[in-house]
Amino acid sequence: MQDPYVSYVLDDVRRKVGARIEYEDLPHSVRISVRNAAAVYRRLLSVKNTIMQLSTSKGLSFRRSKYNPDLEKFKKEYDELLKEYENLINAIAEKAKIALMDFSELREMLKHSGIILQPIKCPECGAPIKLPESGKFVECPYCGHTLRVIDAYEILSK
Repeated sequence: MQDPYVSYVLDDVRRKVGARIEYEDLPHSVRISVRNAAAVYRRLLSVKNTIMQLSTSKGLSFRRSKYNPDLEKFKKEYDELLKEYENLINAIAEKAKIALMDFSELREMLKHSGIILQPIKCPECGAPIKLPESGKFVECPYCGHTLRVIDAYEILSK
């Protein structure tokens, strides 16, 4: 079962990119970024809950509170975490956009033109690598090496 915080991060990335993105389809480096964003989001919620508890115990709202050094410290941390989370989501979305190129049309074109695809092997460990369904990069499931996939569609259409 997937971490609910990872799911929330992926939902934010999907909204930013405007496409369905699955955790398992992301390169290893992007998955690490997603987990980092999930940790930041978890801390963000924890800090927000602390602020809410401190505020409500004094009958104050989240943002409209009297000066309290502890409360101010948590509000500052919340603002910093929120910025960090937004930056992580933007960075993940940019990396995910690169991985969204659809290869289904290329596969059909190759199939109809009689081109037989040879298995792709990782140059680092020699393990077989599947042609990705989408994206310009594919990651070796064994050693984590990332390969750039060349768009053969453009080469073949010339």
